Amino acid sequence: MQRRGIVLRALAPAAAALSIGTAAHAAVVNMNGDDALGTSSFNSGLHWSDAAAPSAGNQYDTAGFLLRTPADGSNYTFGGDSLTLTSSAALGADLNDGLLYKGSATSTITINNLTANGGVLRQANNEAQVFTLAGNGLTVGPNGMAVHVQGPLTVTSPVSGSGPIRIMASGSNDVRRVFELASAASTYTGSIELTNATQARLHLADTGVLDFVVGASGTNNRIFGAGGVAALDGKFDFNLSAADTTPGSIWQIVDNAALTETYGPTFAVNGFTDNGNDTWSTLANGATYTFSEATGALTASAVPEPATLGLLALAPLVLTVRHRRK
Repeated sequence: MQRRGIVLRALAPAAAALSIGTAAHAAVVNMNGDDALGTSSFNSGLHWSDAAAPSAGNQYDTAGFLLRTPADGSNYTFGGDSLTLTSSAALGADLNDGLLYKGSATSTITINNLTANGGVLRQANNEAQVFTLAGNGLTVGPNGMAVHVQGPLTVTSPVSGSGPIRIMASGSNDVRRVFELASAASTYTGSIELTNATQARLHLADTGVLDFVVGASGTNNRIFGAGGVAALDGKFDFNLSAADTTPGSIWQIVDNAALTETYGPTFAVNGFTDNGNDTWSTLANGATYTFSEATGALTASAVPEPATLGLLALAPLVLTVRHRRK
């Protein structure tokens, strides 16, 4: 009997390891059908492969199906450890592959560790109701995220990743059909495409930030499209660590030839000096980099002569005096 006890104790760690491995494997739960109108798997086991409501310890994937939020005015938090929105269709080609907000009043849906990798984020109610998406992070994967809004959709989660974001035509010219980025903690470095001149709208809130990685001349992520409206009230952050230093190098950050863009009074470029004429500049890598609101372009030029540098150093003081006189 003593030997048997020793054997059982010896086998216990192996059995525990096997159990943990099995649990880890079983923790991935996929959707197996679309949520029909009036139904929701967000907080029920309706269309999950384990037939249980989302819960801690599990990771969830929409697997190309449609996940609806509950159709009432309450705030909800997703119960799983993570949620991934996926689709086998081209980005934005199937608007029923992803998360669809169907709340009956302005409300907040909180999803921690949310990833969009080909899936769609939709506000499918109306202009009078604000859908706020909260959580500890929204990652845009390599396959990107499509956005379709029938009313305001505000993302307060920090956005990360570098896959493309494609804002689809909303079906209306109503200015309230807008996709808003509001987190100051975002590190997203992908490109944002607006697909329609009057029905695709982006708002960078005054609390929001967009990051741009600048490389060889013309190599960068950007805001662009066949048309669209971009209201930029937040901050741009340029990563210039690998930026070309050749004078005349240029990077089109905002496609002003196609988009209708505006820069609000709270707009700024992190680490750049406000030149007071809708341009922002900084010295880095032995070159001068200047962003122009009028052209939407970042350009590189030679470092000014020492005398000019002295004048540039005084510019913020002059601007401060000028602002105070106002």
